[in-house]
Amino acid sequence: GLMCNEKGMIIDDGVSTCINDNHFIMTTTTGGAASVYSTLEMWLQTEWSDLDVHLSSVTDQFATVAVVGPNARNLMKVLCQDVDFERNNFKFMQWRPGTVCGVQARIMRISFSGELAYEINIEANYGRYIWDEVALAGKQWNITPYGTESMHVLRAEKGFIIVGQDTDGSMTPMDVNMNWILAKNKPFSYIGRRSFSISALNSQDRFQLVGLLTKDTDVVLPEGSHIINNKGSSIGYVTSSYFSPILRRSIAMAQLKSGLSKINEIVIVKIVQEKQGLKEIPCEVSSSVFYDTEGEKVDGNE
Repeated sequence: GLMCNEKGMIIDDGVSTCINDNHFIMTTTTGGAASVYSTLEMWLQTEWSDLDVHLSSVTDQFATVAVVGPNARNLMKVLCQDVDFERNNFKFMQWRPGTVCGVQARIMRISFSGELAYEINIEANYGRYIWDEVALAGKQWNITPYGTESMHVLRAEKGFIIVGQDTDGSMTPMDVNMNWILAKNKPFSYIGRRSFSISALNSQDRFQLVGLLTKDTDVVLPEGSHIINNKGSSIGYVTSSYFSPILRRSIAMAQLKSGLSKINEIVIVKIVQEKQGLKEIPCEVSSSVFYDTEGEKVDGNE
């Protein structure tokens, strides 16, 4: 889900998990936990004080090990025997309680890479133990740790945004082409809903998130580079930029004025290259989803 402020602007994203009728766990962006907690408390105390809701920050109480990739299901079957991991019985965006290497855990089927993935949620004191056990059991599939840079490339290939990098506090869900995430028929309101009816927020002249494909596939655009029009004025900028090993080319995401109406058009990105100075790089405006556009990878292989 996305979290918006009362003006309809995206301020965070995460996953809300229903443990039971009266217990929910909400994850946030890594750096957003404290601010999201404060925002929820503010709304609870000032606007919805009649609700029987209590908030607790449990960030320090849990550790999470993400098991990601086409063999993730096979590895989870080795680690945990009291959960049915078959594709149709444990679906994407579901969770199960289970015992992982003797430790009580919550296993979430969520993914920030677009691949088949499970997140093993355990008490923090068991974090290192479970990490080591996952690494040991995964040797037969040549398991390897991956860092944030690898994760950033994977999520960019799928067009998954990072709040605060691909958004800047002035973007609505519509601006990042996520209108589908907004509930249309729920009887109750949610923060930001009224603002989405303001005509200015529905203008096609706003900055919108798109993909950029450089004509020279080896050129990786520096993040922050400006997109210019034929008059030399800035009409947007690059928010995320990487070289994709699976696609064997560079990919980028950008905020571009009226961007969604410019798909397949050629724009110019101005960059500074050492020794060569300013250089204009032609790019094709594309969808921000570059790989696995139908979302087939998230279920893995049978």
